[in-house]
Amino acid sequence: MIHAENLSKRYVLGAFGAASFRDELTDLFDRVVGRAERRNPSSSSNREFWALDKVSFDIGEGDTVGLIGRNGAGKSTLLKILSRITTPTRGKVTMHGKVAALLEVGTGFHPDLTGIENVYLNGAILGMKRWEIRSRLDSILEFSGVGPFADTPVKRYSSGMRVRLAFAVAAHLRQDILIVDEVLAVGDHDFQRKCLGKMGEVARQGRTVIFVSHNMFAVSRLCAKCMYLKDGRLMGMGDTREIISDYLRDSMGQSGCARWEKGFAEPGVEDFALLGIELVGPSGEVDSRFSVVDPIVLRFEFEASQPIWAFQIDVMIRSEDGVLILRVSNNDDPSMNRFLEAGRHVYELTLPSYRLNEGSYTIGVQAHSRNSRFLFRLEDLLSAEVELIARNNEQLLKSEGLLYPEVEWKRHRSECRGTEQRET
Repeated sequence: MIHAENLSKRYVLGAFGAASFRDELTDLFDRVVGRAERRNPSSSSNREFWALDKVSFDIGEGDTVGLIGRNGAGKSTLLKILSRITTPTRGKVTMHGKVAALLEVGTGFHPDLTGIENVYLNGAILGMKRWEIRSRLDSILEFSGVGPFADTPVKRYSSGMRVRLAFAVAAHLRQDILIVDEVLAVGDHDFQRKCLGKMGEVARQGRTVIFVSHNMFAVSRLCAKCMYLKDGRLMGMGDTREIISDYLRDSMGQSGCARWEKGFAEPGVEDFALLGIELVGPSGEVDSRFSVVDPIVLRFEFEASQPIWAFQIDVMIRSEDGVLILRVSNNDDPSMNRFLEAGRHVYELTLPSYRLNEGSYTIGVQAHSRNSRFLFRLEDLLSAEVELIARNNEQLLKSEGLLYPEVEWKRHRSECRGTEQRET
């Protein structure tokens, strides 16, 4: 069981850590003497940023809860508080049971220890006996697929191998609460499917699962309840389908263009900056409304300060109910050189006409380089409305389904050969 009451977390912009040591002592004193509201979390400040603001909820034993929200909504901060990696600035959280959390690639692993040694280390941290860990070791190695490298130091693992082993350890060892962040995106499709199946098995055993993902289909498939965070505030918690609908309705309000004056990249990435992404209509101008007959162009502008190897951009298009319609990348085109030279670049992806049916769609993008190093990840960044109107304002035929049925039929005369036709 998890009970959270008025959780708030403050960070100081431009400072290392959550706040100065004096601020931390002041916050501790306020909590002790009951002056938790001495400084209002909602008050504006040039130096303060509230990643969470008065978030309260209850999660019961055996619940499977999805946690959704755009990048920067406060999801990771909340998970770190639940995992006891960081403490809240205000509020409190009460948890009953042992927690196994998978928040970042390789979290909890010692790089110089082998895969097997790290399994025993994680089990010991969870309070398990050596024989208990040994009894699950074969299952962990088989599930993760790193068996041939079990005696290799983890620092030599790829990011995908570390994620697979970390998830296998978290899911197979004894815990009452399993927290899984969206790091599963590093794994391939088959492994993601295995993970969803394993989390469902853990939930059926009566243990609590908190699952963070931008894949609405996966969330709706696994979780009975869902929480929606936006700008550090809890916008809603309840039935998964209803909460996802609220989230997607908000996401549809995004425009067809996003730009960053100083560039955007994942934390720690210093050799790459995303400058802008925009949807371009037939007129060559930025647009978010298209006809079924229009090609849709997605234009990227970015800058690399040094050469980048194995550069790959992925584009994900989802329907208004979160179903993934299309996932494409520059790696799908053999003519695209994946070596990115230093300098400013413009990439364009064209979705031909007569592909998407009438409806509302969200577009997410991500890019990574060699060794699965993510350069940026932006889910549900842009939105597009597709209408059944031709260029001459003629209303097109409405059809069912997510794709427009622009197909070619041929009719051939067929003659029966070598068979006898009998009258009946």
